[in-house]
Amino acid sequence: MLISVIATVTAQERHDDRTLRERAMRLEPFIVVAAMRYGIDARILRAICFIESGYRINVVSPKGARGPMQFMPHTAVRYGLRDPHNPEQAIGAAARYFRDLLSKFGGRVDLAVAAYNAGEGAVSSFMTGQPLILRDGRIVNARGLVTGGIPPYLETQKYVRSVLSLVNYV
Repeated sequence: MLISVIATVTAQERHDDRTLRERAMRLEPFIVVAAMRYGIDARILRAICFIESGYRINVVSPKGARGPMQFMPHTAVRYGLRDPHNPEQAIGAAARYFRDLLSKFGGRVDLAVAAYNAGEGAVSSFMTGQPLILRDGRIVNARGLVTGGIPPYLETQKYVRSVLSLVNYV
């Protein structure tokens, strides 16, 4: 399975196959253990890890997300993740977080993936049409749109399609 994800992604993204494969193989044991521990599909963790970081452990996004699973600081604290650059810790926390998202969204993988990207509050807001006021005062879904849960953000829609396509859910 890992090789097929890498081959698909490599063909799509034109990454250096050998370097990508080496990074993926280093993280594979952590992915398998975390998926088994939290009862989620390892293919989802692989796809999220690839899309979030290209299996790189030291990456930091412009928005402050860190590590191979790109944890935002508040989510890292919520899941007891002390070092988001530690792949074992980060992948374990991501598996637990994804399991919780699946539970929150009734087992719907598409909504859990959207929430991993855009935040669970945004997904809930677009499920119900209820605006969400963030801590910084910004308002999510001020117009009260109901989209079925996937926020109408191009980045999130592309993210969901990419993850689901890599795990063959579409």
